[in-house]
Amino acid sequence: MVTKKELEKIIDAPFSFEIKGFTSSFRGVYLLKDNDNVVYVGQTTMGLKRMLGHFEDKVFDTIVVKEIPEGINLLIIEAEYIMKYLPKYNRKIEGYISFGIARKILKGIDHSLTLFDVRRVVKELNINVYKYRGYKFLYPSDFELIKNELIK
Repeated sequence: MVTKKELEKIIDAPFSFEIKGFTSSFRGVYLLKDNDNVVYVGQTTMGLKRMLGHFEDKVFDTIVVKEIPEGINLLIIEAEYIMKYLPKYNRKIEGYISFGIARKILKGIDHSLTLFDVRRVVKELNINVYKYRGYKFLYPSDFELIKNELIK
């Protein structure tokens, strides 16, 4: 398991501007920029092949890449950058569960549960909540803790 300190070290490291060629494969996180503004954050395990698909539906002039070693969850790194830059083309945060979705799942199990119940347990268990464009998100493992606490 990777510690929070190790994740912070990866997130704080600079991006590499060197792209090794169109046939190279690497695993990492990338930023699409337009006029130095981050407009999209993505992740790839297929190198450039994944990034080239964005030319059809996004306007950008630069791609910057950060290779991420095996064993590090790309979804978490990607989500951290989405929350940092709030890019206009990212519509959701992969690997996270929104409060609204959490409530719908829990209501399907027990109709009496409300969003206030979720918020209460988040506070009681001191769970980190991530905010993005006015929405609140949870790690899936934290959602499981909340679900287990509410449905006993």
